Amino acid sequence: MFTDNGICFIKQSYIRSGIMKNIQILLNDDEYAVVVAAAEKQGVPVLVYIRSLLLGEADEFSNAYMETIERVEALAPGTKFNLKALFGTDWTQSRGTKLTLGKTFYEMVESGYVKTAKVLGKDSSNIMQYERV
Repeated sequence: MFTDNGICFIKQSYIRSGIMKNIQILLNDDEYAVVVAAAEKQGVPVLVYIRSLLLGEADEFSNAYMETIERVEALAPGTKFNLKALFGTDWTQSRGTKLTLGKTFYEMVESGYVKTAKVLGKDSSNIMQYERV
C-alpha cells in the first residue's frame, strides 16, 4: 500500500511462523537525524525506538531487546554466552521476535553500539556466540 505521496509502503512477507508485515517510511536527512538522535538519547537502536513509539508496552521485540541488554550487563566480564542461554527458561518469545532480536543484537555489537559484548562467531550448531567485555 502506498499513501498518496508515496511515503508509506506496507508489504507482507511469509515467514515460517506466519505472515509478517514490513512498513517502510521514507525520511529526508534532517528527519532521519531527528529520529536517530531520539533513539540515541534513549540508548536504543532506531528500530527499537520506532517500534516502541508505534506499539508502546505491547512491543515484544523492544522489551526483549532491552531485557537482553540488561542481562548482558549483569554478566561478569569474560562470560561467554549466546542469546538462548542468556534467557534460559525465559526464552519464550515468538520465533519472529527471536530472529529479529538475534540479528539486531549482532548488528549492534558488531557496530560498536553495544560495548558490553563482543562477537566470538558461530559455534558448531550455527549459533552466534558472544563474550561479555
